[in-house]
Amino acid sequence: MTASPDHHEHGRPEQPLGPAADGPVDGGDGAEQPERSPGPGAKPLIIGITALVLVLAGVVVAAFLTSRMGASGQPTDSPTPPPPPLALPLAAGELSRDPNATSDPDTIDTDIETVSATYQRNAVPSLVVIAGRPVSDPARMLELVQAEAVRPVQNGLCGRDAESGFDVCVAVRGNVSALGVGIAAQPITDIMDDTNSVLAAMEV
Repeated sequence: MTASPDHHEHGRPEQPLGPAADGPVDGGDGAEQPERSPGPGAKPLIIGITALVLVLAGVVVAAFLTSRMGASGQPTDSPTPPPPPLALPLAAGELSRDPNATSDPDTIDTDIETVSATYQRNAVPSLVVIAGRPVSDPARMLELVQAEAVRPVQNGLCGRDAESGFDVCVAVRGNVSALGVGIAAQPITDIMDDTNSVLAAMEV
């Protein structure tokens, strides 16, 4: 009797159909099948994470640069500390002054910081010094005291105080000028030398 094609051969049970097992699949000849690569949706995810990291890094760098720059976009420098108060030295060469004597600021010009002191030589008053800042032009200092007969002497300018009749000389270092008034009838070159000595001893 011929077997019907709708029947399975006798003795061969049907193989159940079920979900594939996890892990590598044995192809039957003993060789493992390679693992499957991530699906096409994994690459956009990786690219998106990388882009997010780059954006965050850019934000951090921008915040750092902003903190170092002012509103104009220029780098902000630390503020320059103000210079020390203008002060005349206690001694300069053969000259000295009374450390207990008060030195009130002179009112030569409201825009100029000034200080003055009287110096002695061998216990005899010899030179009155008025220092001013900022004054980088010696002619400006002589103009403020209304000096006459102004002329160059050594590295500065000298003249005569119209009110007192004393000879005066001005020496300059940086933006500080020192005006020396000779009150001991000394030669004008000595006034300039003493004025330079006092200016050189100042901390400017």
